[in-house]
Amino acid sequence: MSKLENGLSDWYDRLRITPEVVENTKLREDHIPSKKTQQDVLDSSESEDEFDITKLDRNYEESEKYCEIIENWIRKVEDIDEDPFSDYYGFDIEGNNNCEMESIDLYDGFSQETASNYKFVWEGPTKHSKPFHGRGTVIFSNGDEMTGVWKNGVRQGRFSTTYSNNNIATIDGDYSSNHLNGSGGITFTDGSTIVGEFRNGCLHGLTRVMNCNGCIEWAGRYCNGRRCGTWWQFKPGGGVVTGMVDSNGNLTGENIIYIYPDFCTCLIGRFENGDFRSGYQANITALKLKMVNIFILHVF
Repeated sequence: MSKLENGLSDWYDRLRITPEVVENTKLREDHIPSKKTQQDVLDSSESEDEFDITKLDRNYEESEKYCEIIENWIRKVEDIDEDPFSDYYGFDIEGNNNCEMESIDLYDGFSQETASNYKFVWEGPTKHSKPFHGRGTVIFSNGDEMTGVWKNGVRQGRFSTTYSNNNIATIDGDYSSNHLNGSGGITFTDGSTIVGEFRNGCLHGLTRVMNCNGCIEWAGRYCNGRRCGTWWQFKPGGGVVTGMVDSNGNLTGENIIYIYPDFCTCLIGRFENGDFRSGYQANITALKLKMVNIFILHVF
């Protein structure tokens, strides 16, 4: 069976050659499972950005198979024809409105007031002999085009912008107050895409990243333009890596989990950029839904 068929990557091949990097779970007293029930785990560390899964979906009894729950959730996230996060858009876990990154929209702030800074042609209705009111298209001198609904000189509604000389091919999304705010998507020139939420031109909220073949590679949450919290990286063949990303948005650090394609067994330990370095075999013992519709795993 090839690497692509079993969902494992180079680091797992190294693991088979040097199995000593995986510790025996039974010898780790600090990881002996406690007598806490699943509900005890779900109720612990409750905060404003953590929710008992029963508040949003249903209560998973201990008798149910966690692997089936995880597999069903992953299948929904992998379905590029549906948006599993759509019911959760608009939930803001960050009160800070300041985006830490530059707006992904290269024409952020473009309006009737700033139009004199650009060379363009307006195609659409005018109001009192002035453009930028109603549905219309702006064609810039460099070939970029912006189409959508304008209201009194600013973008207000669904817009699509195509770029002729950039690694971004198109941006489609909802605009309010002349900024990309709400659901939207980015298509890059290589065919890969990002679909998620935006605020003030930055990614902010639940997000999925797909490669040029339409296969999902990442799912998680952005906060003010940066990856934050728990992310899931989907490996070729069915395995997934999940855990808290570091300050650079990478799955690097301790207590990161690789889930085998059976969705029941896993490895937990130290990872670098999604690659396993050292750790031990484990089993999934509880599920928590944190930051709305992103699963957090508890293992022993």
